[in-house]
Amino acid sequence: MDLLELWHSASWQTVFDHVLLVIGAVGVAAIPSYFAHRNHKGIKAVQDQVKNAHTTNLRDDIDRVSTAVQTVQSDLRGLRQDVAVEEGHRRHQISEIREYQRQLRDDIDRRFDDLHATVSKVRAPQKRPAPRTTLKGK
Repeated sequence: MDLLELWHSASWQTVFDHVLLVIGAVGVAAIPSYFAHRNHKGIKAVQDQVKNAHTTNLRDDIDRVSTAVQTVQSDLRGLRQDVAVEEGHRRHQISEIREYQRQLRDDIDRRFDDLHATVSKVRAPQKRPAPRTTLKGK
């Protein structure tokens, strides 16, 4: 039985099954190998970013940045407190200025009322004494 007879004796379904088996076997070996290679490239890129020829460890750099951020946060808290205190002082000063303005208006009103009363007294018609009549002239 030569190869040609074997080929003709096998049905197309058997051939198709064998082809699928070969493709499956290659796929089982090739697909994980492909993903492992791709994953290796990704890991290498991450290692390059982490290492990146630094003289210090990434963890130490992150700790230093974290400490700096905490310092800035505490400074901001202090600034917020300072601003709140300053705002309280300004509100108190504004209320004092408004009170002083009210006192000035009241003083101006009182002085105006006093001036008005004085002017009213000066302009008020005064009773003139009746002219004296003498009998000599009659």
